[in-house]
Amino acid sequence: MSRRAAPKANSTAAAGEGIPMTPTLTLEARDRLYAECARAISEAGAERESLFLARLVLLLFEQLGDEARCRAALAEALRELPVPSLSAAPVDADEA
Repeated sequence: MSRRAAPKANSTAAAGEGIPMTPTLTLEARDRLYAECARAISEAGAERESLFLARLVLLLFEQLGDEARCRAALAEALRELPVPSLSAAPVDADEA
């Protein structure tokens, strides 16, 4: 199975912002980090999910240290944000 290449560095965060989002992770590293992030979100639990994500983002913003790039990342995260699929809907305790 072949893997697609990462997006080119010329992609911008949002129309009009013009700040490049430069991917520096391999697809394999992204996959590993995505899985680890999903596990951490599950560990935080539904009640603390939003707090965990906000704290994680703030810690990563500190690592990045560039307000303009942080704002560009926020805009990119919102751009074309998909609606959760039915498979992602919570299961009622009665149905389990």
